[in-house]
Amino acid sequence: MLKKTLIAAALGIAFATPAVAQGPFAVRLGFDNVNPKSNNGTLAGTLRADVDSNSSFTFGATYFFSPNLGIDFQTALRKFEHEVRLNGVPAAEVEHRPTTLQLQYFFGEGAIRPYVGAGWGWTSIEPIAAFGPLQGANLGLDNANGFTVEAGADIAFAENFFVRLSAEYLSFESDAFLNGAAIGTVDVNPWILGASVGYTF
Repeated sequence: MLKKTLIAAALGIAFATPAVAQGPFAVRLGFDNVNPKSNNGTLAGTLRADVDSNSSFTFGATYFFSPNLGIDFQTALRKFEHEVRLNGVPAAEVEHRPTTLQLQYFFGEGAIRPYVGAGWGWTSIEPIAAFGPLQGANLGLDNANGFTVEAGADIAFAENFFVRLSAEYLSFESDAFLNGAAIGTVDVNPWILGASVGYTF
């Protein structure tokens, strides 16, 4: 009796698992949180910089060369906005849009597909306000680029549809300028945690 019950339960789980239909393309809409590392550098020799976290909507697209190997593009649909504190005092707000291109490898062909990826990221940065100790000053930040690595999983919940959960590290450092003079480097180097809904075709 117990054996029959276990077999029936296993069959029920198998039939409850959504079919995985994978085409060569997949697109995603998601929501990511950019969480910079702590202690983001020292500016002008004495000002300790700290950058807070922020969340925004993202778009991603993957082209699969094979069932397990794909190239992935992702960018922010709306720029991330961060407050920068200098020695604990709010001093600026900046916007940035990270864009990444990765080679990703997917394990297995079931409803849950873990993956790892690595590639390159480009980040456009724009100061939008300077206040506090920087009030009235002209703050400049260079655009940034660097490597990126990622791990996550795609979880199918209906035919052609999936949820992606991801954790990404982005190498992201920006040279800062005050009234045209270099004052140091802001080391953001964030972890990016994301959740998105995708469609494959």
